[in-house]
Amino acid sequence: MDNNNKTRARTVKVKDLRRVEIVFFIIGFIAAFLALLIYTKVFQGGVLLTHDQYEYYKGMDDTYGKFYKMETLVEENGLFTYETDNLDDYMAASVMAGMKNDEYAQYYPARSFKQFKHRYVTYVGIGITTREEGGKYLVSSVIDNSPAAEAGIEEGDVIVSIDGKKPASHNEVSDLIGGDAGTTVVIVLERDGKSKTVSVDRAEIAADTVDYKVYDKAAGIGYIKVTSFSKGTTKDFKLAVKDLKNQGCRKLIVDLRDNTGGLEAEGLDLADYLLPSCVIISETNNKGTEKVHKSDQSSIGMDYVILVNEKTASSSEIVVSAVKANKAGVIIGTKTYGKGLIQKLHEFEDGSAFKYTTGEYVAADGSKVNKVGITPDIWATGDDCLTQAVKALK
Repeated sequence: MDNNNKTRARTVKVKDLRRVEIVFFIIGFIAAFLALLIYTKVFQGGVLLTHDQYEYYKGMDDTYGKFYKMETLVEENGLFTYETDNLDDYMAASVMAGMKNDEYAQYYPARSFKQFKHRYVTYVGIGITTREEGGKYLVSSVIDNSPAAEAGIEEGDVIVSIDGKKPASHNEVSDLIGGDAGTTVVIVLERDGKSKTVSVDRAEIAADTVDYKVYDKAAGIGYIKVTSFSKGTTKDFKLAVKDLKNQGCRKLIVDLRDNTGGLEAEGLDLADYLLPSCVIISETNNKGTEKVHKSDQSSIGMDYVILVNEKTASSSEIVVSAVKANKAGVIIGTKTYGKGLIQKLHEFEDGSAFKYTTGEYVAADGSKVNKVGITPDIWATGDDCLTQAVKALK
């Protein structure tokens, strides 16, 4: 019995020691983790990385580590200083050099991307474009219903000063006029030899991409020109249709000539508006996954024709291919450009951006658009396009 008791006692002691070891191990692990956390967070001794962050930095090192080493060597041992001005643009150019198969990929430095947004996305400004002429800065155009238009600024006005400063370059004109929405800019203009001072409130401006008119009142034909697919294009198109209907138009000429595209979403929205329930396009990404874009049951409720030419491209071809494949309207003009690709835009924190191709689309009937183009139903050029359009609608 004594031996059994001793054995039991030793077993209990071993179990107790193991419990103590486990407790101290847990305490030690927690203490070590807290120490590491304090070291990294309080004393900035290091950085804790997630798996995704680790993979990101590992990829950066694998691809660009050599360039960082070159920079370090020059800084430590080089006779000449290492200039970092515009380094991001140079690095971006090296990436672009490797994208030989993506002919539409593009890197936009901050200033270039600002101009891009003026055309395709809403931006903060007063609603004018400017040009330099003979050392002076003139107003080239004024967007209807913009703050500039409401303030009385007109095309041809000479910009003398902006907030008391005479701009030294055309780029500075844009920089001085730009600012936060809701703030005011004071501009001194010269018109017909007389000085005019205006105070204009900056606002979010949408590019003006839709122009329309009654083309043939007796025949009830309206005309809408879409210059590009920017944010709000479809909304403006619908407003134009509503106004034309109120003026007695029951048929429509949609002019997409020289429209090189823009935002995919706007092209899909316009196609959806023009078409009843049907397939618009089928889009395939880099993994081979197909996404089918469809129209709902509602449609424009008007007979229409679409005018095209060799510069009709991208988002415009989404609309044209959908209308032709679904036999919803007559296509008149020349063969379209043939850019059946989907692109994505990534904006960086410094205001620059990168555009690259993410997919290709085909028409609803399966016909290829990219590098092929869309053949019109009726071939025509110049003013003959409108003549043929009226004939087709009558």
